[in-house]
Amino acid sequence: MTATTPDVPLNGELANSLIKYFESIPEKYADQKLKADIRLRYAAYFNLGKIYLHLDEPEKVARYADLLIANGYDVKDGEKLKKAATERIAAFDKIGIRTSHFSPDIIFARHVEN
Repeated sequence: MTATTPDVPLNGELANSLIKYFESIPEKYADQKLKADIRLRYAAYFNLGKIYLHLDEPEKVARYADLLIANGYDVKDGEKLKKAATERIAAFDKIGIRTSHFSPDIIFARHVEN
């Protein structure tokens, strides 16, 4: 069984345990000067951003991208995530579909009928 397919989005409940785990890391490793803590926070923010990108929640991706940038370990990854979030929001607004996982047959059949 796969977690996601092109026409079936990732189940948020399946991702919840991962989300909770990654959200706990910045709290445990909060030292702003210790390099190991900075790297662990980077990994947590990056993974959370990617998870939310797959969950089609670009607003949350942007939030974690900002945290990545502020963390300072790899600012470029934060900027890339922020750009991906911005592009996803623009695409959703343009096409009027708030997911990247759908069956084209269903979407295009609806437009042909109109």
